[in-house]
Amino acid sequence: MVLTMAVNEREGHLPYLWEDGPMTLDESVHGMRLRVIERAQVLGNVSAVCRELVISRTLFYRWRKRLERYGVDGVHPRRQRGRAFW
Repeated sequence: MVLTMAVNEREGHLPYLWEDGPMTLDESVHGMRLRVIERAQVLGNVSAVCRELVISRTLFYRWRKRLERYGVDGVHPRRQRGRAFW
């Protein structure tokens, strides 16, 4: 997926548009997770980042482990199965 920019001259700003349509919720969540991991690397303080973004360190480390193990695609949200009521 390639990020491109289009100019809206009338409003004077540069909205981001995805080549193949609007960004989905999964893509948004995926990007947020990658930014969280990147921010922790830049700051060098996982606890501070987790506190700032109100997520648990356990969740952060789960995302980071999936990133290390499976690469960038590993931090996509996983599909939840519906529960069977038997």
